[in-house]
Amino acid sequence: MPVALPNIWVRRWNNKLLHYYEIVTWAFIAIACAYRLGLRVYFAANLPLWLDESWTAVLSSAPNIQSFTHQMWLDSNAPLYYFLIWLWPLEGDLGLRIPSLIFLLATASAIISWAPLSLWRRLVLAALVMLWPDASSPFFDARYYALLLLITSLQTIAFVRLVEKPTLRRAVLWSTASTMAILTHYYAAIPALFEGLAYLWLHRRRALTTWPAATLILPAIGWLCFHWPRLQLYGQVGTSWYPILSARLALEFSTYAWGSGLVGALGLSATILFSDRTKISQPIVAIFLSGAISGLLMLAAGCLLPVFSPRYLLPIVPPLLFCTVAVIRPAAVLPVAALVFIPGCAIAAWSAMLQERANFGLERAAARVERNRSVTWWIDYAGARIHDKTQMEEMLKDAFQRAHIPLQQARWGTDFQSGDAAIIIHQQASRKVGRPSGWRCNELSGWGHSAVVCLKPEVSMQVSDSGR
Repeated sequence: MPVALPNIWVRRWNNKLLHYYEIVTWAFIAIACAYRLGLRVYFAANLPLWLDESWTAVLSSAPNIQSFTHQMWLDSNAPLYYFLIWLWPLEGDLGLRIPSLIFLLATASAIISWAPLSLWRRLVLAALVMLWPDASSPFFDARYYALLLLITSLQTIAFVRLVEKPTLRRAVLWSTASTMAILTHYYAAIPALFEGLAYLWLHRRRALTTWPAATLILPAIGWLCFHWPRLQLYGQVGTSWYPILSARLALEFSTYAWGSGLVGALGLSATILFSDRTKISQPIVAIFLSGAISGLLMLAAGCLLPVFSPRYLLPIVPPLLFCTVAVIRPAAVLPVAALVFIPGCAIAAWSAMLQERANFGLERAAARVERNRSVTWWIDYAGARIHDKTQMEEMLKDAFQRAHIPLQQARWGTDFQSGDAAIIIHQQASRKVGRPSGWRCNELSGWGHSAVVCLKPEVSMQVSDSGR
């Protein structure tokens, strides 16, 4: 007859197993965070600016507020990040990327300090944000994505607190975060709208008593009205850099908050499988529906108009990750963390991806041109004609200065014969502008794009790009 172990022994073993399980979980998360962060800081310090970052560089060097406002109006993005970068004192490649690192660390700190969750859930959410699989690049670029992540994370936390207890103070905090998010990226207006509607639906008369907070959205509306005529040009078929989104890609990006494709599907499946239904509250339902509906609308817009990039889904990532962490069972943290963190770390380690992206940047292309040349450059897509000639020439001058290559003259256009060197940025799937006939050309490819550097026959091509 088997002898049953005393209950006290069973409890002791269970407590020991749980203790070791927690140690393994947090050690895994800490190592993954340190690895990912250290690797990306290394790349940020050693890679030249890629094409989009060159726009940040030229905006940051505007000589005065009038010039900055004009250049910001010429761009297709919202102004807040660029205004902060214009005020930022460091102008080197790493210097322009440091604010993104600050914003990322501030996001983790804000979540740990302020999110209405238990401590271990706050720590997991902060780690999820830092190790989000599709963040191997954007959060460390000299671009607005890390700032958008910070603001939309604050917006998510403020909205959950507002739904839990409607007060004017909490409504002001949420409205302020929503306005700042819209002034960082216009697509952030979609989740802000649905969060506002959810708040009105859930609290109705009590929500109406906080109406003064709604006036804080006026600066965003005012700037959007000012910028709208320019934005319309970027959204037209034939002038947009982006193609119409296919149904297959829309399906792939539908799990973007947990990662694209298979990684996202696994993350979403794990969330559903390991969720604790007793943790599903009214604020959780509201923030989840707002984020999910907003994401579907963004994807639908991308299927109808050439106005979509996967990165534009970033405003829905914090609310959906918040829901994941809020409802997940404690025992499932390690398997879910492994599903998300391991692919994220693997992607971060794939340095070839980041090297390739730098290949179609102006700075690396400039390093292939000899000193004191007259260079003409062009981006080979239909919308290139709406770009401002002066701004584009300033971008080329900035790239040559960063590559430490003296430049005689910078030109924007397709009259390559007027100079003795040319740089053409192509989308590899569509090449409309040909290379100058008889010139010696070298192509740098990556991320479905390429930078073709061409020199007149009497101009010798440099063999290397000086280690860049």
